[in-house]
Amino acid sequence: MSRKANVVRVTSEEARRMRSETDEARVEAMSDEEITRRAQEDPDNPPLDEEFLAGDWERTDPRQAKQPVTIRLDSEVVDWFKRGDRCGYQTRINKVLLAYVRHQKVRREKAGEG
Repeated sequence: MSRKANVVRVTSEEARRMRSETDEARVEAMSDEEITRRAQEDPDNPPLDEEFLAGDWERTDPRQAKQPVTIRLDSEVVDWFKRGDRCGYQTRINKVLLAYVRHQKVRREKAGEG
């Protein structure tokens, strides 16, 4: 096993021998209410307001040109987006950022900031 900064590299054999850190039995025993309560109490999981959640997450104009960029993201962020299966992770990242931009535009318009 080698370590560079916060990156840990393991061989496939080492990965097979590693135990999961998830206590699946404990999670399975939790009620939906307890899961919801814990999620609401998690400081890394701030609640989103209804206006943001009601945003149009699916509508993107396929004719709109995409601009290639290079961006450095935390590996946790990239891994999370890559786990989805509906479309590519870059498309999902773009949809989230587009929803955020549209939400901010609406907020500014309502606040009279134009």
